Amino acid sequence: MRGSGSKATGDLQTVLEEIGGRLAQAAQSVEVVGQTVAALAEGLAGADADGLVQAATTRLIGLALGGLAAPGGLWSPAVVTRTKRVQQDGRGVPGIQQEDGQEAEFAAIQGRILEELPMVVAEVGTASSRKGSQLVAVGIEAGGVKRVLAVQPGSGADRKAVGELAADLYRRGLHAANGNPLLLITEGTEAADAAFLGRWPRSMRVAHYQKAVTERVLAHLNVESQEHVRAELREAFSNAEASRALVRLEALEQRLRSRWPGAAVSLGRHAAASLMVKRLCAGSALERSISTLGVLRTAVEQARLWGREAAGASTTDPLLAGAALWERRTRRVIGYEDMPQLALALVQTGLERTA
Repeated sequence: MRGSGSKATGDLQTVLEEIGGRLAQAAQSVEVVGQTVAALAEGLAGADADGLVQAATTRLIGLALGGLAAPGGLWSPAVVTRTKRVQQDGRGVPGIQQEDGQEAEFAAIQGRILEELPMVVAEVGTASSRKGSQLVAVGIEAGGVKRVLAVQPGSGADRKAVGELAADLYRRGLHAANGNPLLLITEGTEAADAAFLGRWPRSMRVAHYQKAVTERVLAHLNVESQEHVRAELREAFSNAEASRALVRLEALEQRLRSRWPGAAVSLGRHAAASLMVKRLCAGSALERSISTLGVLRTAVEQARLWGREAAGASTTDPLLAGAALWERRTRRVIGYEDMPQLALALVQTGLERTA
């Protein structure tokens, strides 16, 4: 018993020392951050000021606790009792620990502060699971590292669900500190686009998965017409230049109007967004990786597989159990060398919009 008490005291002291160190670091930065916020806030009003306050608040939370105060993070009681058994992932961020159970690790992912992660791409889509439809959000950092951002109940067509997802990512500081442009890739639902553009109206660039756009257009056609239109869409998407691809899509839209007006309207709505990735990094390996349902689809499939294989997965949802495993085991996105090109192109599109 004496040995056990000594061990617990040692663990507690380690935790307190870590908290003290982080708070000391935060104290040194608070004044600088406060002065910066005050300077930037001059001349801002309404939503801009609110957004700046949100960004500053997120920044201070991150400085103070390094993301570890998030629900399920290192300071939750269940994890503190196992401090000595926790090992940090070399590529990870504070708060994402390699614990015995995937559920605790997944809970940490769901609550961690995102402001310190240099996200360039965020993908949002719908996946089915034992608990029904799930909204899945994954991100790609500037260096190509893939991350799970969130898994929440709902679908991309559910305005309430995607609104809550966007609000959660905003609250946790998704690229809030620097305001750099972020590429959002979705299935093309109006609900998802509206929810995210409502949160980041200036810095968000929206793209739609080409696979999802194809299925939306084909849904308006009879079986006999689907294969021909599918081939035309595939040929347009494979064009090396976004401008030429758009011309092909517009010509197809015109041909569809007389017989299949619903298909024409759908194509017209999604055409530009389906070519956004091509516009940003045409001809690169990165374009091929993310212009279809690449990263998100792979994440969902592998998470399910690994979740079923994980111990205890039979009593939990494989998608949830495997999400943390996917992030821990995954590698950088194919074509990560082109991420600087994509990030620069995103900034340039922002300049074009404000010119």
